[in-house]
Amino acid sequence: MKAKDLEKVISQEKVVAGALLIDEPSTFDKWEGGQRVGFGGVQYPLLLQNLGFEKVSVKVEGQTSPTVEYAGDPVPVDVQGAHCKPWIDYNNGSELRLSITAQAVTTKQQKGGER
Repeated sequence: MKAKDLEKVISQEKVVAGALLIDEPSTFDKWEGGQRVGFGGVQYPLLLQNLGFEKVSVKVEGQTSPTVEYAGDPVPVDVQGAHCKPWIDYNNGSELRLSITAQAVTTKQQKGGER
């Protein structure tokens, strides 16, 4: 099975369920053919408990500023419209990795409507 075939069997919502923001979000640039072609969006460093608490960057393309603030403690977040694309990192022992993009990352609503 190839990495691109795994995309069909990954449960997008389960991968990002229970996500925690663990550092400051940052912006990223869009690159094509090794050249910068413009502004990309905001990337959020998240800890994903359903991936064994692996740290990943979730990118929201076109977003100009972060929607969630990080104040030093992990922040529970909702990742909406997640799309997980597997790829093989040949520079790191052919490890299987996930590239995750989303439509939005927002603060998780607590029970009772509190944030």
